[in-house]
Amino acid sequence: MGTKLTTLLTPIVVGGNPFDQDLNTTDSPTFVDLTLGSTASLTLGTTNLIDLISLEVVFDGSTSRTLSLNDNIKHIVFSSVAAIDLTIPEDISVNFPVGAYIEFFQRGDEITYIPDTNVTILSRNGLTHSGGQFTLQAVKYLGSNDWELFGDLS
Repeated sequence: MGTKLTTLLTPIVVGGNPFDQDLNTTDSPTFVDLTLGSTASLTLGTTNLIDLISLEVVFDGSTSRTLSLNDNIKHIVFSSVAAIDLTIPEDISVNFPVGAYIEFFQRGDEITYIPDTNVTILSRNGLTHSGGQFTLQAVKYLGSNDWELFGDLS
C-alpha cells in the first residue's frame, strides 16, 4: 500500500486571466486523491485520471476510413499496403467535442487526409499526406469544422 494524499483541486491557467476561462464550478470544493506506491493512481471521484492519459491502440487494415466519435482519444495504426483515404467529417454528421484528439501511425502505404464538405484542415503549408512509412500524425478538433493536422506530413 502507498501513501495517500488528498488535496483541493484548483484550476490551472496557462497564460491569461483565470476569469476568462470557461470553468465549471460548484458550491463545494473538489478534491483529488493521489496514491503513490508500487502503482500510482490519481482519482477524481471514481475516475482514475491516469487512465485518461493512455490512448487506446486500434489496428486498421482498410483503405478508407471516416472518423467517428468512437475514434476520439485513439491511436490508429494503418497497415494497408494500398493507399489510405481518411475522411474528416463535418460536425453536422459527427458531433466531436472541442479538443477531440486522434493519432495515426502509417505502418503501410500513404494516408491522405480528406476534409468533408465545410471542413477545414489546418496544417503546415496545407500538407495533407502522411510523411512516409513509420510516421506519426494527429488531428485535434477546434470546433466549427476546423481541425489541426500535425506531425510528419508531406
